[in-house]
Amino acid sequence: MTLYMYWPQVIWAVMVLLGLGIKLARHGHARTGRHSF
Repeated sequence: MTLYMYWPQVIWAVMVLLGLGIKLARHGHARTGRHSF
């Protein structure tokens, strides 16, 4: 098992986490003034 086999999953996971983070940040600030990180 080499690390290169996991790169697609790692990149996909990072993209999803960044996407969710941005959405939660935008909607979070819009709905409530709480800073949950």
